Amino acid sequence: MAVIEPVAGGADEDSPVVCMFDIALNLPFLCFWFKKRVCVSRKNFFQPLSPRHRSQNACTQTRMTRKGHQKPFEPRVKVDNLALNERLRSSYGIIDNAKIKGLLNQAEEDLAGYDLEMERVRMAYEEEMHRLRLRRQGLHIYMTNLTALQSPIRRLPEELLSLIFLHCCKENDLTADHEGCRESMAMTISCVCTRWRRLALPCPVFWSNLTITFAYSNSKEEEAKLVHKLSIYLERSKTHPLTLELTANMFEPTTHKALALIARESHRWQYIFFRGDFFGGDNFPFLEPLRLPILETMIFDKFEDTFFFKEPHSEPFTGTMNLKHVVFGSLELGNGAIALSLPLETITSLDYASRTDIVKSLSLVKRCTNLRHLRIDLWVDYDLNDYSDLEIIPQILSIDTLEVDIYEAREHSNSLALFTFPNLVNLTLTGGAPPSFSKSFAALKSLLARSKCHLQVLTIREYHCLADTDVVTLLLQFPTLQELCIEEDNYSSEPQPISTSFITSLHTWKQGFLRCSSAPLVPQLRVLTLKTVAEDFDPSSFVEMITSRWLPDECSEREIGAVCLRSVELHLPGIVDAKPYEPLTHIDKAGMRVVVKCEEGYLV
Repeated sequence: MAVIEPVAGGADEDSPVVCMFDIALNLPFLCFWFKKRVCVSRKNFFQPLSPRHRSQNACTQTRMTRKGHQKPFEPRVKVDNLALNERLRSSYGIIDNAKIKGLLNQAEEDLAGYDLEMERVRMAYEEEMHRLRLRRQGLHIYMTNLTALQSPIRRLPEELLSLIFLHCCKENDLTADHEGCRESMAMTISCVCTRWRRLALPCPVFWSNLTITFAYSNSKEEEAKLVHKLSIYLERSKTHPLTLELTANMFEPTTHKALALIARESHRWQYIFFRGDFFGGDNFPFLEPLRLPILETMIFDKFEDTFFFKEPHSEPFTGTMNLKHVVFGSLELGNGAIALSLPLETITSLDYASRTDIVKSLSLVKRCTNLRHLRIDLWVDYDLNDYSDLEIIPQILSIDTLEVDIYEAREHSNSLALFTFPNLVNLTLTGGAPPSFSKSFAALKSLLARSKCHLQVLTIREYHCLADTDVVTLLLQFPTLQELCIEEDNYSSEPQPISTSFITSLHTWKQGFLRCSSAPLVPQLRVLTLKTVAEDFDPSSFVEMITSRWLPDECSEREIGAVCLRSVELHLPGIVDAKPYEPLTHIDKAGMRVVVKCEEGYLV
């Protein structure tokens, strides 16, 4: 109801004349108000609305119409603070409590209306913001997809893309629910898009590299998942040769269905890496006998914390006629069922170590008549004096690559004294230092002198107790050496071979403490790789040595008596200043491959 202002003048506000005058002025409004009060009986017509009816009346002002349009909120009370303050400051007249109560009731209804209007605006705002967020997200996805059309990989030919996929699918770990394992890349690639799936599915080579770990704690559900995934890979690999890496972490006999599936495809095995303590026999009945007509590489290994390997009862590799590369690791297989069933005459690469019996080691090597690459671990715990009547192996003409690992061997226990390799061109020395290093090193020098080979590649990797003088002594025996790689041991407290004196000895014309001759050391050297752990490495001597070996023309080579160094790598520890190595940048631009690297990055 509108505010009825008092009539100005001298008449009393409560006089009958004034009241009648007010009624006459507000008669049209009363009639309009009377028509609006529908659904109100004559009995309670003049009674005030209850709070529940007032709230319902306020809700009708913001109610949605059938067409979905919402009526705007219109307040009933006109806020006039100026007039109200004027009345508050004045003290005349008697206050009409009924009018004030009516105004307060209308104000309460307006407050409820404001609350509803605020809620409506908030809901409308949230709906609009949600709609805008969805549209923005859709636009972002559209932009991402639109940008993907410009991706360079979409312009790659399918042949090149297949080569990339082949590089990624070198290892497909199928171990079910194995935390930290690599994803099955072939399966992942085939799920990216239609084009990638069209390329991956018809290529069996993507599905032929399998890595599986068999754990004795696997549940039946995990085994079922593994069998299902393996079946998919075997089906999609079709008839392509298989590359397998199997880890058998089981201590009880097993009849795993996945092993049965793999054994069923043994005619497709081309590469097999088996790590475990048992092979065949009662523990793996599916793995013997095997039909392996195309097997080329076979690697056996066992867990580091175990000291036994149980061989199968029968010879499991009787049908293997294409075997080339065999790695026995530290397994005792000299006269066992596995070694006896192997066609050793076809093997060209052998990696073997014997811890107990040298006779088994020599017998195994003797039977490999076409051997070209031999890697032996001198872990053997025997004394050659106990085998004084042992026949020395004759010259092995076929071997051209030899890798020797020396670890904690006893005094006089060096099987190198039994070999001769006249055609050796590649030698790698690794491992720790035995207590009798001088005698072991003397046996190595004796082997090389006895073989009279023309060594071309020498690699010394983490060889303890090997000083710079020992390295120079070896290099003096090989004027035909073309590649030299020396890697120092980070954990050794013994003198390291890469010293300033050693660097100076490689200078083409400058004589030093280790080389008194004017002739250059290793004159045919073309590739040099040095990995030092010395924090006080002298950069000036290194730069000077490399500069002396930069002989870009034949005339310079004839005058100096050495060939031009074509590639050099230097790996330094810690953070190193790059300024002393700046002169090598010009040589790198001139044609030599120069790499100087520290922990912070590349210096040259």
